[in-house]
Amino acid sequence: MERRNYRRNDYIMGNTARQLEPAVQDRPQIRNNRVSERKKAKSALAINGVSVFIMAVVAAFCLATFVAYLYLHSTIAETRENIAQIKTDINTVQSQNDALKYSINTYVDSENVYNVATKKLGMRQAKGNQLSIYKSSDKGYTVQYGDIPNK
Repeated sequence: MERRNYRRNDYIMGNTARQLEPAVQDRPQIRNNRVSERKKAKSALAINGVSVFIMAVVAAFCLATFVAYLYLHSTIAETRENIAQIKTDINTVQSQNDALKYSINTYVDSENVYNVATKKLGMRQAKGNQLSIYKSSDKGYTVQYGDIPNK
């Protein structure tokens, strides 16, 4: 009677720690379970052609996006360098223009212009009744297509 209980409990009773000992009749069932688990694991790891194609398309898209990002990044960096160079060129040209403008303004003498106009070219200073005042409605420049009428 005690032997029957021994097989039902699957434990060995004694003064040492209890250890699990499977029954003899259960061993083939455990082996069958292990074989079916291996088959399930293999089928879970098996990849069909559609999923491989989808993964390849996603990988290609990621690669293309990465390459486009690198190209755009390098283009932006190059454009920034060009802008910095152009700003340097503009500053150089502006300083040259300012220097030329200053040098031109030093040669312009209003008294010399008056003497050349009156003596060399025979011009005369306008008198008060010869002046016509014209009020412009536009603050910009005015293009004159004909003579301004007398008063």
